[in-house]
Amino acid sequence: MKPILKQCAWLGASLVLLYSICLGVSLLLVPLHHQGDGGLNTADAANTIYVTEPKYAFLNRAPLRSDKNSVILLGASNVVAGFKPYELQPFFPTETVHNLAVGGSNITQIAQVYDLVRAVQTQEGAKHSVFVIGIWYGLFVPDSVRWSTPDRHAGDTDIDIERYRYGFYRRTEFGPEPVVPTDELELGVLLIHPYLVLDRTVRLATDELRDLIHGKPPERTNEQRNATVLSDAEKAKFIAFWNDQFNGATSVSEQQFQVLNELLNRILDGNSKVLLVDLPVPNWHRAGVPFSPSYEALRNKLVDGYKQRPGFSFLEMQTVYPDDEFSDEVHPKPRITQDWSRRLADQLSLILANNNTVAAP
Repeated sequence: MKPILKQCAWLGASLVLLYSICLGVSLLLVPLHHQGDGGLNTADAANTIYVTEPKYAFLNRAPLRSDKNSVILLGASNVVAGFKPYELQPFFPTETVHNLAVGGSNITQIAQVYDLVRAVQTQEGAKHSVFVIGIWYGLFVPDSVRWSTPDRHAGDTDIDIERYRYGFYRRTEFGPEPVVPTDELELGVLLIHPYLVLDRTVRLATDELRDLIHGKPPERTNEQRNATVLSDAEKAKFIAFWNDQFNGATSVSEQQFQVLNELLNRILDGNSKVLLVDLPVPNWHRAGVPFSPSYEALRNKLVDGYKQRPGFSFLEMQTVYPDDEFSDEVHPKPRITQDWSRRLADQLSLILANNNTVAAP
């Protein structure tokens, strides 16, 4: 028995030594990601070791462990594209602007990102935070449709996949259960650094091949997006895509509005403020899909229920911009994002000046 234990000890020590060498080499080749003085921004994910927006939001949130005043944006890809921190930050010299929106989200995933933020925030940091949630009808796809694809465990969001990928959480019958305490997030990220480097290297090496296999068009420049003029055929394609996203349903999910209601309650109960922003979409898309009537009715009901609650504000941007200011069915052209930020900043300034400000819908 003693020789077996001795061999096991040698094997364990050898594995630790080998992994330590791998960790050292990976750190030498690709130093740890250090957040600069600016806020977090998932739009920068591809230029970091995290590569993707969900991984960036999950692994790179330690800088939010702060008592500083913060503006934290949550939403999907139109929030990523529409509200650039470097365009918003100049309006708020005493706050740090973070954009933690994740493309492809529904409300469930947005709520998960909020919970990840709160897990690292201090109580004082929460009191000094304003959460901005950008919504539109495309966010209200039910979980049973949005997260039931062949490439995932049924019901797992993109955030869930990142929870389980490196063992930070384990799957239980009651949902994700943490294995690595949130207080040890930075240590956990350090220990998986070789895997992050390997993942990034493989992705960079195979980007062109994967794009070719999946028929993904080349990334457009800002100039190309600004010059976009959609044809009727392209508009019809976007309309068909969203009808397919909702799996043939003609209304948005009431269950997702309930998730949003619970999220707003958690934010306000946590002593933070929240600004709900109804984001614009092109008129041709809103008229071409059947979701807008049910979305507007449920949105109005939700907003009416919160109007008088301290800490809640609402900003309606849906009808502000003409169709030619969009590069597709939902994303603003780069030339107009500064105006998006200005409108948002006008309302945020009122909120920061008066905790109980409520904007008229």
